[in-house]
Amino acid sequence: MNAILTATLLLATQLSLPPTIDLKDIKKGQQGECQTVFEGHAIEPFPFIVKAVMENYLGPGRHLILIRLNDARTEHTGVVSGMSGSPCSINGRLAGALSYAFASFAKEPIAGVTPIADMEAVWDLKKTNVPWKRQHQASQEEWQALRDGTVIAKAPSENQSTPISTPLNLSGFTPETLSHFSPWLESQGFVPLAGGSTGKSMAESPLAPGSAIAAVLVHGDVNIAATGTVTAVDNTRVLAFGHPFLGVGPLSIPMAQAEIVNTMVSAKRSFKMSITGPSIGELSQDRLPAIAGRIGAVPAMIPVKGRIKTAEGLQTFSFEVARDTQLTPRFLAMGLAAAISGRINQTQRGLLRLSATLTSKNFSPLHINKIYSTQRHPKFTLASAIDVAQYASVLWSTPFGPPPDLSVNVELSIENEPYEEWIESAHVSTQFPRPGQKLDVIVKLRQVDGPFSEETLSITVPKHWAGKRVVLSISNAQQAEQVERLVSGALVPETLSDIRRWLEKRRHEGRIYLLAVRQGIGLQIGVDNHPFLPPSIVTTLANQSNRHLRTKGIELERHKKRPGIVLGSAVIPIDVQPTKP
Repeated sequence: MNAILTATLLLATQLSLPPTIDLKDIKKGQQGECQTVFEGHAIEPFPFIVKAVMENYLGPGRHLILIRLNDARTEHTGVVSGMSGSPCSINGRLAGALSYAFASFAKEPIAGVTPIADMEAVWDLKKTNVPWKRQHQASQEEWQALRDGTVIAKAPSENQSTPISTPLNLSGFTPETLSHFSPWLESQGFVPLAGGSTGKSMAESPLAPGSAIAAVLVHGDVNIAATGTVTAVDNTRVLAFGHPFLGVGPLSIPMAQAEIVNTMVSAKRSFKMSITGPSIGELSQDRLPAIAGRIGAVPAMIPVKGRIKTAEGLQTFSFEVARDTQLTPRFLAMGLAAAISGRINQTQRGLLRLSATLTSKNFSPLHINKIYSTQRHPKFTLASAIDVAQYASVLWSTPFGPPPDLSVNVELSIENEPYEEWIESAHVSTQFPRPGQKLDVIVKLRQVDGPFSEETLSITVPKHWAGKRVVLSISNAQQAEQVERLVSGALVPETLSDIRRWLEKRRHEGRIYLLAVRQGIGLQIGVDNHPFLPPSIVTTLANQSNRHLRTKGIELERHKKRPGIVLGSAVIPIDVQPTKP
């Protein structure tokens, strides 16, 4: 444990929960005060008046105290994003945490307070190993929206109360990258802000009710942290926010100190600007009434390292991503996008080559290879980051137990000149080959803004093709994958290793693929294809849930590496001569 953490831990143990007021004793017209930080570390009070106790407002047995902030500052700022968790007391007795806001352009500062009894109950929940399970796995449509910088979400009604928006401090992001991810972050209830981070000690301002606190999602050369307010500290236990953070129940992410740089006033919703300080513990519960954590605990993270080679030389980066049941792949994408975009000129002309490795003790390393044209992919740095994250997502969101203890290593290099070529046409040395004969497939390629070239892929015609029609598909990796999906059907993985094997078998870009497809009875078993089997074996094995009958198969495959991106495709049917009697 470092010196900062030790000092904070010792100071925190001097605090305990103050006297509380029962919900039944709270009446309309009572006056009280909340506490928060408007700037720096100074905890300042601001008065309020009780409007009502809204019983069952958040669900059965979930009440909300409706208050009006009654201070010159809050008349000016309204309810501020980042105030979530600010402790509110009546006659020196803690009533709860400022937590809910109403219409964005509200004319008066009306807010909701989560009762302290509901928040304290979160402390009583036992800390267990996070019960990882398959929750919502982002669809292809949602990943595409993330690539496009859009969201698939319905905006909440302005007439409903919502948790006070959480400022999300992002440092290490270019303005373009921050702007790209902002729509999705806002749809999750965050206020994305360019910010800073520091490893400097904040131990002279120990955690206390009203202090600023950060929930850390990414830490290192790139930082993403959500800012809120501490409601209560009892020895090493901490309560904050007064509403859910990510809404996942048990979790394990770093808890850090924060410094408020400024409270920015806005007609739509004022917000706190902050700097994230050093990690001081772990947030372990994310529930409807509050988030809770413990000072001194150290959560596990996903390490990410990378090297980028450009004409200017070699650059490196490293950061860690918090482990969340649903959102880890998204924040991995954002961290990588920020790290890559900040080190490569977005207007550069050429090819970006990506080589990534996902490592875990649960399976052998998974290798990813991609190529991006800076002309064809205007957001090529974002595309490369999201591709790696989407591979990680497939491994992360499975029904096969906990997500793996992933680590991510990324190697990128950029070449000054683009190289793209189209498959202009293809022909074979003979349309009617004999069994056992060598068959050449000659592919004519046209370089974009360049000359023509030819590539030859050769096969020896199998003897059992005699008298059969075979379709030769010549394409790039993406279209070869589409042919396999069409012929082989959907995969049914049974283990995490199955998923990893399927990902490993995916074809690499920068190659020409030749696939030979023909009719024949076979089975798709799990993530393996057995395209041509004797009828007796098919009959014996077919009656199981993970086995699917197929009437076509890929029997033969060849590929050749090309210097850049390959586009287009060609299809050639051949009729193999029958065997002479």
